[in-house]
Amino acid sequence: MTRDLAGLLADTVTETERALPAELGLGALPKVRRRVVRRRVVRHTIETGGVLAVAAVVAVGAWVGTRHTPAPPAQPTPSVSVPAVPSPAPNAAGLAPALVLPDGLLEDSRPGWALQQTRPTYTGDDSGETADVIDLVSPQGERYRVLDLPNDAAEATLVAWTSGARTATTVGWTADGAVGLSTLDLLTGASTPIAGTSTFASSTDSVAADGTVVWIDFGTRTTDDGQVDQEAGAIYAMRPGHAPAVVAPLDDPLAAGADRTAVDPTSARVVVNARPDGKQLSVYDLATAALTPVSVDASQDVCEVVSWSSASSLLVVCHAATSDDGNARRDAALYSVDVDGGTTTQVATMPDEQDVPRGWSGAWVRDGVVAFGAADDFACETGVEIWDGSRFTVLEDLAGAERGSFSAQAAAGVVFVDHSPACEGTDASGTWTAHDLSTGTATLLDPGTRDTPPSGTWVSTTAATLVART
Repeated sequence: MTRDLAGLLADTVTETERALPAELGLGALPKVRRRVVRRRVVRHTIETGGVLAVAAVVAVGAWVGTRHTPAPPAQPTPSVSVPAVPSPAPNAAGLAPALVLPDGLLEDSRPGWALQQTRPTYTGDDSGETADVIDLVSPQGERYRVLDLPNDAAEATLVAWTSGARTATTVGWTADGAVGLSTLDLLTGASTPIAGTSTFASSTDSVAADGTVVWIDFGTRTTDDGQVDQEAGAIYAMRPGHAPAVVAPLDDPLAAGADRTAVDPTSARVVVNARPDGKQLSVYDLATAALTPVSVDASQDVCEVVSWSSASSLLVVCHAATSDDGNARRDAALYSVDVDGGTTTQVATMPDEQDVPRGWSGAWVRDGVVAFGAADDFACETGVEIWDGSRFTVLEDLAGAERGSFSAQAAAGVVFVDHSPACEGTDASGTWTAHDLSTGTATLLDPGTRDTPPSGTWVSTTAATLVART
């Protein structure tokens, strides 16, 4: 549910050495950027295809994989004291039942708690939205209504939040008609625009555990006469308590291949591609913009970062170039890349029939353990798996469905899995499940059922889900 916001906003009005190899000389940078933008647009079209419904909270038993070993243990989520049972919150069609938020509970929330924004939208003979609300959801499934948002043109959507904070970062349309970030007071609803964030455009690329927001501005502007003005573009970061700042300009050869970003578990550094083939990476310090070039020493043609596996290492998947028959998994292997030491170690090989980690889909669980979306063709995911440094473990899969999309967030030893069967373009509800790795149990936070819309069919229900990691 915390996927790229480009598709959402469109619906409302939407590699690394000191120099590139000679064959990719500086004259090729504009072409590189165009290829990167096209690849990103295609990927985002896929990733924003799925929408998840919101419904009652249900507990389910653990699902046990039949061909993999059990997930490794983890630390339990700290408990939060909840006052006497609150009253039910006012409801509307498409919303999950929630309770009135007790005083102090938001401030007392811990890592593993989540904010979920629900905006049930329907279309048919009539169309519209039934509500726009933000709920606080515990890892055990308790749901509390935090805020009812106004149904206005701004349509502020959650981007970043840390546990215990009464404010969150949102993205939406500003008063002057631009897209920008704002600070939202979750208890009063007051929203304050953040200066210098118009470059945010319509997508967020990654959010750090401490709430730092990182995005890529590809430099495309549309002038008043409708012409496209291609500017340099840049990678931006907005750290808590700091103004937005340029991390690296995209006309720098060491950032020319940037199309996705991933922030390390300590919220200190971000990695991007320096080349489109992913075998040269650039790691930037978010506070100083200091650069660490990283080479991926792999025999395969193409590599993609899966995730940080520690504050100084990356998990990278590499494979042969896609064949004429569309097989994107040939000769696939998994590598651990030491960012500071500069070494690449192959840690796993995968037969062509095995689903492989999808690039940039990983979520750091703890050092050496990563949850990621598995894919059979790099388009739609087939489930979420765990890599613990020596083996793969299936956490959640299609369970008999033909296709779907999955994404994972992780906090306090719990992996939160979003699953939508909408990868093929179907309008179907999905699920949101919390997998506690310490107990092996799963809690179905959103079973994907929904009531009848006022007219026609539901187009979407969930706008964003943010699991607090700190």
